Amino acid sequence: MKTPQENAKNQRRQAFTNSAMHGKKHCGAKFIDNRPGGAIQQETVVSDAAGTQSTTVDSSISTGLKPAAHRSVASAPMQRLIISVGGRTLSEDTTRDVGWITASTLQVALDHGGQGQDIIEYAELNGYSKIKADENIYFVGHGSKGYIGTRDPAELARATGLILPEDYQGSIISLNCSSGATKNEDSEDSGVDAFADTIKLDGVVVAGPQGVSLHHPAIPGKVRAIKDGHYRPAVLSKILAMQSPIDEAWRTARDQVVQSNAYISAAPAEQIKMLAGASIELSAKFYVDLVDWADKEGHLYPADEPHLAVKYTSE
Repeated sequence: MKTPQENAKNQRRQAFTNSAMHGKKHCGAKFIDNRPGGAIQQETVVSDAAGTQSTTVDSSISTGLKPAAHRSVASAPMQRLIISVGGRTLSEDTTRDVGWITASTLQVALDHGGQGQDIIEYAELNGYSKIKADENIYFVGHGSKGYIGTRDPAELARATGLILPEDYQGSIISLNCSSGATKNEDSEDSGVDAFADTIKLDGVVVAGPQGVSLHHPAIPGKVRAIKDGHYRPAVLSKILAMQSPIDEAWRTARDQVVQSNAYISAAPAEQIKMLAGASIELSAKFYVDLVDWADKEGHLYPADEPHLAVKYTSE
């Protein structure tokens, strides 16, 4: 007879597998909004990059089993951990003149987490002890092929493994660009592959974009990935042509936030959340228009194909 922990892992694995398959096409995991103030949502058929193959229902009317990682806010706090693994600290990155790019990514992770998220730097990972068995971990910050952020994926996996409980059942999600892509044609492993192969926790899902990623709550599915080889020069030139007004608006919004008494008196993690919230409205049209253009031009992985690399770890 299987133990309750084994049953929970099997239910969670089956739920993720069912949600990742639609019409025999393998998809990623859609990010859903579990913030307090609204009904907790449950994903049924999902696609992280576009969401057009997705259905989201209120947990209050769902009779299906939910994965442990999406438990009700009413039953327990939904603590989630967000770890910065980019080349700069989040405070440095989000206060830059182009800080709205990282800030919008952070808001996607915050929306998905529900409530009570901790935001820490990689250097603070050692000794962290709050993660629970069914809670997700999100990596944020700029990144590149073969890495997770700027970190060696095997090294990051070993450091992450030290903070996890023995019965960990959550998902580990990289929002870093190209963490699901290999360095080159001769490489066998992406950052996601190397991380999953190192951490070796039975049934835990590790996922990350296969290309340069676009993040914003206004994008259907919240995340889209640019096809490998399409970022330069086609998409990059379009971004540069579109982003000047956003940079200007962000400088004004950022200055208003960082000069406010609320920001000055807040803890660093709360300051970052304020900047993330300030970025969303001003950058929404930019991201929606960019995704619409890139889709029409064939620069994005299609909505019904895998744009998120997903790997189950095994012991």
